Amino acid sequence: MTEQEQSLELMDLSKVHSFYVATLEQVLGHPIPLPHEVVNADGKAEQVEQSISTLRRFLNLLDMAMSASLMRDALKQDTHPESNEAMLRYYARKSMLHSEHRSESDRDKADLIVTSICRNPRGGVNAAASLGGEHSHEEAARVAQEFERELSRILEGVARPGLEGQHAQLLKEFEYLHPEVEDFRSFEQLMESGIIQRVRHLKDSFGAAFYRPEVLAHAAVYNVVFGRKFDELFHLAAEQIRSFAEKLQSEGASILSKVEDDVTVKHLTEIEGGRILNAEYGTAKEELRKVAKAKRAIDRRRGTRPAVVAASAPAAVETRAFAASASVGAVAGASAAFGDGELITGAAMAMEFTPQAVQPVRPVGVSAEQGKFTLLREQIRGLVRASESRVSTVVPLQKGTLVLSAAEAEAFRPDFGNEKSFRVDYANALCELVTAYARFMVELAEFRAKDKSEYLWKPHADSLAFLLKMVPDIEKQMLSVLAIAEKRGLVEKVAIMNAARQKLAREIVAATRVLSNIQTKSS
Repeated sequence: MTEQEQSLELMDLSKVHSFYVATLEQVLGHPIPLPHEVVNADGKAEQVEQSISTLRRFLNLLDMAMSASLMRDALKQDTHPESNEAMLRYYARKSMLHSEHRSESDRDKADLIVTSICRNPRGGVNAAASLGGEHSHEEAARVAQEFERELSRILEGVARPGLEGQHAQLLKEFEYLHPEVEDFRSFEQLMESGIIQRVRHLKDSFGAAFYRPEVLAHAAVYNVVFGRKFDELFHLAAEQIRSFAEKLQSEGASILSKVEDDVTVKHLTEIEGGRILNAEYGTAKEELRKVAKAKRAIDRRRGTRPAVVAASAPAAVETRAFAASASVGAVAGASAAFGDGELITGAAMAMEFTPQAVQPVRPVGVSAEQGKFTLLREQIRGLVRASESRVSTVVPLQKGTLVLSAAEAEAFRPDFGNEKSFRVDYANALCELVTAYARFMVELAEFRAKDKSEYLWKPHADSLAFLLKMVPDIEKQMLSVLAIAEKRGLVEKVAIMNAARQKLAREIVAATRVLSNIQTKSS
């Protein structure tokens, strides 16, 4: 480390130390006794290295007292850019120094700091503020790129790990999270979606690479967008709860009257949006759970449940035709699961959605669903290329596993570039069939796991409806390739394509039955 780098780190450590001490003294209500070595740490050339070592050790101790919730509350009051930038560099350096004992709490705090920098940039122009409403993921990516350049300046000279292949793939996940956030229409839906836990796991998956500017930039922009949506839906829920409580009282209900189970009118009247959001984080989390619970109770009292976005009628007819056109082998294979003679009949019945149930998939939802499909296809491709097996390949999915035959795996393996040929069309068609089958598998498993919940099932039902709308296009592509293969006498390729088609047909029938059951329950 050069003398200049040492001096810069010592300045950063001093700023972090000042921030920590000021925050903790405010919480404790008394001064923090400082060790003699820390008091006398200075920037004299001969003592810089010793001062850095001393401050690092003392900050390791203060880190244990400075929880993520304390950091969050302190950042609300202190948004000084220089202090935030120094703390971000501190955590980035610390991550590299203690790579084997990396702290999840440190990652949480760095996440809060970089989001504060994004909201309160040095120049005073918050680019992320433009991401209001149903912004496109392209716009979010543009803002993240701009912020990445700023973070590169802030972290200049700080050692950082490389961005490996799996990290680059994980980075794409943020692109699909933005439209998912904009799809939330109620606070309780957001709270029950599991998106907070999923994004937390995503950030943890980067390891030391989380501190790279491109990762920090995408995480911070997502946090700003999510925070705005969270606040918007929370205030809406709080207002609806307050109005409902006033209505009940005006109708003569006692303040101790039960709305549902242990939720009373008194609980509803005690919900104050501003107080909860400004409360200490630990207290706020419990209050937020109460809000979600109260809102669910109100919805059940009113007898409402979100409607599933069903496949459109033209797509339903084409999808039914695809399921019905599956070979006898597909019917026989699925009979064990659905009962003899039920497969095609079940598909036809399930696709008979009434006009009232048909709602168009909104553009932002389309973008997210297309992104999920593309991402899964590329994940399968990456795992196949990394596998040395030439017999079959097992691909772990979000729910369950996908077993690819040797022929199916081989379709994902080559990189044809810009080549235009039958073999390219054949590989692409087979990859689309397999990916569609895998997407149906995942969404059906997720739906069944959450069917009894109040809202968690809905995103997966919407995904199933969207996948059904995709089927006619996949079938058209497949039939075109199949016709050429049959004409050329490529018996083996025809058999491989039909086998994949049969597997997809079974998933189509299962999905149509699920959506039909939802419609029956709602009517």
